[in-house]
Amino acid sequence: MALLRRKLNMAGHLLENTIDFLQRHPLVRNSRTVRFFWDHLSDLRGFYYGQRKLPNSIALENTTACNRRCPYCPHFWQTRDGKTMPESLLRKIVRDLSDLNFKGNFIFAPFGEPLLDDRLPAFVDHIRNVLPGCTVTILTNGDLLTLERFRRLNSAGVHCFAISD
Repeated sequence: MALLRRKLNMAGHLLENTIDFLQRHPLVRNSRTVRFFWDHLSDLRGFYYGQRKLPNSIALENTTACNRRCPYCPHFWQTRDGKTMPESLLRKIVRDLSDLNFKGNFIFAPFGEPLLDDRLPAFVDHIRNVLPGCTVTILTNGDLLTLERFRRLNSAGVHCFAISD
């Protein structure tokens, strides 16, 4: 990570120095293209100089198992073993996001049914403790969402339940 950060900083300095040189050069001083790049360099500076623009959402599949076979989902046409994400991997992802000061939306779901994983309330609780500025969304088909499970997940810190058909 440190090596990548150094390389990005070097690339940022090179880009900034090149645009600065071009802006001062008499042949291109009035160039609209150079002015465009110079004006938008502030966005690039944020990325290269430690203020990276992070995605506003992270989607995580805590399990590949699903209790349905919807025609719009890969489960319909492909066989997937019902595996669960190791807790150590989830903790590493959350720790890495914490290092980046992530404050976006953490979504459980892509293609597996997150409610099939009994560890989900503990995962949500961990995320909310380590990433207090983020929101947690669970995308579910709703088949397994009982009132008791809703209350447990809600008290663990889920902000939104998105229920598909």
